[in-house]
Amino acid sequence: VDMASRVMIRKRKTDSDVRNQFPRMVEEARYVDLHPDHKKLYDAVREAARDEEGGMVPGAYTIMRQLAGHPAAVLHSQESSELAQTLVEAIGEGVLINLPSAKSQALREHLRAVVKDQGAKAVVFTFFGQSVLRELRVELESEGFTVFSYHGGLTPAEAEKTVKDFRSHPEPCVFLSSDSGAQGINLPEATYVVEYESALTYAK
Repeated sequence: VDMASRVMIRKRKTDSDVRNQFPRMVEEARYVDLHPDHKKLYDAVREAARDEEGGMVPGAYTIMRQLAGHPAAVLHSQESSELAQTLVEAIGEGVLINLPSAKSQALREHLRAVVKDQGAKAVVFTFFGQSVLRELRVELESEGFTVFSYHGGLTPAEAEKTVKDFRSHPEPCVFLSSDSGAQGINLPEATYVVEYESALTYAK
């Protein structure tokens, strides 16, 4: 072991001299089952959000996507959605805050493996910049990740600074973006991209 340790060279797949030996892009879909309590709530909300013809009431699909992403995300939609406000009043803030999110847990596990263990930079996209993104940022920062948040609520100067700060940051980190960052941003320093919710169109 002593003899081998003197000549052993540790390499990462992101190192410039070996990067070309790996495929340019690998796509992987992960399916995450909701925690039983989360699924029970999700199914109950889905049934309650049906109209008389069996379809979804206006706005329900958006709320359901947020709820699947993170139960507490609905709390941030109360001002813009009457349906979200009704949902929070019926269920209670405490329940939504305390429900575990298997999906965000799977994201954190994945980022621990690629950001902390491999020392890479990663981009995470969520469609919901004012709700799901907030919850993900809190959880990631509480686990010690350096997070740069990019969303439609930033001024142009703030948005530009966020991109520059991520690109120049010397350590592994996460660029957490709403769909407003899906076009016009070049982040060659990032090795991994995670689409937290599936895009509604291929073009998106």
